[in-house]
Amino acid sequence: MALPYVRRTWVDDPSTSTPTSAANFNAMELGIQDLSDALGTRTAWTSYTPTTTNITVGNGTVTAAYARYGKTIFGRFNFTLGSTSAMGTDPKFTLPFALRSSSDPILFSGIHIDSGTSEFPLVLIVDSTTTVAARCVNTGTSYGSLAFVSSTAPMAWTTSDGIRVAFTYEAA
Repeated sequence: MALPYVRRTWVDDPSTSTPTSAANFNAMELGIQDLSDALGTRTAWTSYTPTTTNITVGNGTVTAAYARYGKTIFGRFNFTLGSTSAMGTDPKFTLPFALRSSSDPILFSGIHIDSGTSEFPLVLIVDSTTTVAARCVNTGTSYGSLAFVSSTAPMAWTTSDGIRVAFTYEAA
């Protein structure tokens, strides 16, 4: 859905002697239209089906969605384990659109949820232009370092545990 902007055509009113003119207003309208076009298509949140790696979804649930504004992508990824789900080492999921470059940063906020017990910080790293990987923070080091998520890190995963991530990045 395009931005709700309708371009107008202005006509001079010969009965007034204002310093503005139809040409000036038409130029402003073109500028507004150019800005509207530069922002791109504005849509509501759209669901997408990410491909997961090193995650056994089983009877768990994966929900993911994005909103796109020009080349800026806002997204979310949620995975809740069911009784037949499993977390493997180095879990990854695909993004809705490719990153502009694999060396570009991705902004994110995320947590690992140990249902009913605690939450742990989640860090996303760029694996490729289409995939990101989840990491946990190893607090056993002086400054905290990134560690692979696994079946036992940052906790022993079980039913109702999960991953919640919100992210933003520039698409190719």
